[in-house]
Amino acid sequence: MADIKASSHVPPAKSAPKEYVFVEVAKTGRVTNKKQFHTVRKHIMKDIGKSRRKHNRYHKEPQQKAKSNNPQALERASPDSSSTDSSDRSIPRAWSLGSGRTDPFACYPIPADKDLLFLIDHVNTWPDIQLRPFKDIWFPISMPDAAFFNEILSHVSLHVYTLRHGLSRETECPQSMILHSRAVASVRKRLCDPVLGISDGIIGTVLAFACFSHRSNYWETYGLHMAALYQIVERRGGVSSLIGNPMLRKLMSGIDLAATCFLEKPRTIFPLPEIYDDSNMPTTTLPWPIPPTSNRHQSIWKHSFLNESPLLPIFHDLTDLMLSLKSDSFDHRNSGGPPVAINRAAVFSLICRLDEISIPIEDTTPDNLVQECCRIGGMILLGGVYDHFPSKGFPHHVERFMDTASLARKLHTILVKLGRYNQWVLLKPLLLWSVALGAVSSDNPDDVNDFLDLILFAGRRLGLYNWMEALMVAGNLLWVSEVFDEKYKRVTANKMWEYNPNVYK
Repeated sequence: MADIKASSHVPPAKSAPKEYVFVEVAKTGRVTNKKQFHTVRKHIMKDIGKSRRKHNRYHKEPQQKAKSNNPQALERASPDSSSTDSSDRSIPRAWSLGSGRTDPFACYPIPADKDLLFLIDHVNTWPDIQLRPFKDIWFPISMPDAAFFNEILSHVSLHVYTLRHGLSRETECPQSMILHSRAVASVRKRLCDPVLGISDGIIGTVLAFACFSHRSNYWETYGLHMAALYQIVERRGGVSSLIGNPMLRKLMSGIDLAATCFLEKPRTIFPLPEIYDDSNMPTTTLPWPIPPTSNRHQSIWKHSFLNESPLLPIFHDLTDLMLSLKSDSFDHRNSGGPPVAINRAAVFSLICRLDEISIPIEDTTPDNLVQECCRIGGMILLGGVYDHFPSKGFPHHVERFMDTASLARKLHTILVKLGRYNQWVLLKPLLLWSVALGAVSSDNPDDVNDFLDLILFAGRRLGLYNWMEALMVAGNLLWVSEVFDEKYKRVTANKMWEYNPNVYK
């Protein structure tokens, strides 16, 4: 009995000490040795298994169905994590969404419950064209920062809410309001910090505030956000300090340029980024920076055309088509997606609609000048796209609409021969866009030279300094780099960027 009693007090054996493995990595950080790589993966899977078992042990509760618009559930599941760094980011749970399309092991800057994982899955899989800028640009660059991430998800949540309840109730989404307020609180908390207050995350979040105010036609808040953004960037050392984040830098200029066109700002707030014409990449590599609204009555083009203008709904649909095309091209270049193809039936339909509202040259007036020139520019754009990309729809033949050289001649007659360019008082970026399309489509060298002089005329009023900046302004509107960039570089190669006041005053 003594032996048994003594044995009952024997301390348990100590667990074996942890094994440490020294791993050799290349300069890129990749593990080169296959055996060591297998060992590392095995340890990672062990840790994941432990965390899952621990979660199941301490959180075994009767499961309740959570609604995505339940503010209390969202508040419990996703507390503010603006002060956390990358080491504190949670691994989202492996919820089954659709066909399990969300990576269960991905890391996000905020704790993610099933509602937020649904939003992440939605932005990456839902086919609506309005979500393509979020998927291609906004969502990826928001990943490193909690406030930025919350702001982007707030607009994805708004999209889901409008799908369920209609556009008339889009301002009533509680989940969107919670995510947005959390982003605002995070920005306010960090603004006074000399380091965190000028980070890429803060700049991106404030830029998103401005972008979505622009999209929603809240011009007063747009101006406030852009003024705050300017101060933050100046505190950081100017736009040159964003050289490490070129995507954010281009987005900033894209939104800034949009204001010069649609809000009639005389010049951009920030200088345009440097673009080198010897680059192998297309000059305008971003899709439309401001996600379009699905409601035609809220279309951004209503600031360029009158509400009763027949061009307003056409350009709204044209924007969707170009956004889809540029987004497919972006996927193809950056992630090896399928080659870009167009639906020629959709192109044909838009060309027919534009052709139906043609205005004879002798009937152009100061009131319809912008409409007719933009109509011509839209047809030249569609003609170039139609000829460049293969078809994925029914191959309609539209040769009678595709004589872009004759369209360029008509544009030249209106603006140059009749001197109507002087009547184009506002919307100078649209003037530059129209004559740039005319320059790359004309078959007459003299007409091309006149179009380039008009680009100089418009560029001088927009504060531009070279041909590549003019291309960036045109590319920020309706433009397809793969179709027009090389043609533009070719026609501008032998002409100096020198404004002659005696040509166009």
